[in-house]
Amino acid sequence: MFVIDIVLDFKIENIELRKLYVTGKSKLFALPKKVIDKFFLRLECIEAADNIKDIKNDESMDYQNLKEKNRISLCLMEDWRIEAYLIFNGSPNVIECIQIKDITKTKN
Repeated sequence: MFVIDIVLDFKIENIELRKLYVTGKSKLFALPKKVIDKFFLRLECIEAADNIKDIKNDESMDYQNLKEKNRISLCLMEDWRIEAYLIFNGSPNVIECIQIKDITKTKN
């Protein structure tokens, strides 16, 4: 199956993560500044991408499919990742957006 992207965009589902995006601060996401800075850079990369292939081909993103259907993970830095869903636009071949779910730490 091949996937067609019309316009790749992102949405932030998590309210606290949305606060972080809008204000640069969140009580729930008390993250190191370098992680927050990288989060904003990753969102810029998603916005700049023409399609999902651009993100998959960017080695610094370390794109990974997760076990849950349409769930993906993108590297922020070292042991921090963005977890998100691919949202399709009525067709299994057309991605509407990447829905950001969470920022997770993969190691202690």
